Amino acid sequence: MIHKRFLNGIGPVAIMTATLGLLGCNPTPDASSPTSSTQNDSENASKQDTAFEQDSSSNSEKNLPDLESLKSGNMLYIVRDVAEMQSNAGSYIEQLKQSQSELQQAISSQDTATLQQSVTKLNTQLTELNQRLNGLSLKSQEVESIRRQILEVNQQALNTPLLNGKADLSKVNFEQIEKQLNSIQMDMLQLASLLIPKGDAEAENKS
Repeated sequence: MIHKRFLNGIGPVAIMTATLGLLGCNPTPDASSPTSSTQNDSENASKQDTAFEQDSSSNSEKNLPDLESLKSGNMLYIVRDVAEMQSNAGSYIEQLKQSQSELQQAISSQDTATLQQSVTKLNTQLTELNQRLNGLSLKSQEVESIRRQILEVNQQALNTPLLNGKADLSKVNFEQIEKQLNSIQMDMLQLASLLIPKGDAEAENKS
């Protein structure tokens, strides 16, 4: 599971990452085919997947400014950047919450068709959110650091088998996934604290 410090503010992504951790990243090798050729093919495929993930991660941040070139401790820039992030990315809060709810329902009912739809929707939403975040012109180190954390976690989720189309959804262990939901409920509330005003977030949590 992703480190807690990166999960602060990454609500719906947390459940996707936990789900993928339970699914596993690599298929179980066929015990009836222990040839060295098969092993080499598996190793090569693993290396290619790793290279793809590293390249995708670097691409998600390739246009970001040098962190040291930005201002630190300037409240005017921080307030301005927070407003910029809320304006451009805040609309994805409800979308991600809805997709997370649909995912939970699919897990509870063990509905692979709905799970597939939720996965496709989440892929689109996370990709669009990354594009919005990359398009922001931020001036403070503090908010820029938050942007990079969100981009890192989003890209990690997008690189996983469930979201990149490599997972066999017919073999998902719904029971194991469901057991993890309670432990990550609080993580799924944190994204709102970054992208919507504090007062609104507190009111929503109380409701």
